[in-house]
Amino acid sequence: SLEIRIFRGDEGNGVTVIQTVQNPGAERKALHRRDRIISLNGEPVRSVDDFISEIRNMNPGDSVELKITRNGDQRTVRGEL
Repeated sequence: SLEIRIFRGDEGNGVTVIQTVQNPGAERKALHRRDRIISLNGEPVRSVDDFISEIRNMNPGDSVELKITRNGDQRTVRGEL
């Protein structure tokens, strides 16, 4: 599993990953420090509170699609909770 810590950045412009913690045996990290999460399952991420609320409404094993920006490039990251 992968734990992320996010930063309250510019409201309306997504959230920034400030730290990732990967448990032993987990697959290679899909998210990196300083990635900006701009959408969750096709819906824009406007604030940390919105992001956390959406994640809390999901269940372990649910599919997740994150659109992120990294070093100016946009990417899509898919996984499970």
